Amino acid sequence: MLNLGGDKISPESIELVLAQFPGVAEAAAVARPNAYGNNEICAVVVSKEKLDEQALRTHCDARISRPFVPVQYIFVDSLPHNEFGKLDRRRLQDMIQELAARSG
Repeated sequence: MLNLGGDKISPESIELVLAQFPGVAEAAAVARPNAYGNNEICAVVVSKEKLDEQALRTHCDARISRPFVPVQYIFVDSLPHNEFGKLDRRRLQDMIQELAARSG
């Protein structure tokens, strides 16, 4: 479960909406602290083709409750999976931290 100021949502429900957008091959949703220490939703997206990020944002805005709409979209080549093929959320968090450290 993702917890945003006491409001909870399953990441899978956000990921389902992301995956419904044309061109998205796979997606993950994680809660990340912002500059004030409050968690916000970050979407990590693997695309089949170059995506229009604004159109993806509009898609999510129309289908996800306001507090749970991703505020950041990170586009990657692949998501980490465990030996059973399931999304490895622990490695995903590490990957996002590494990307954030590289970007400043």
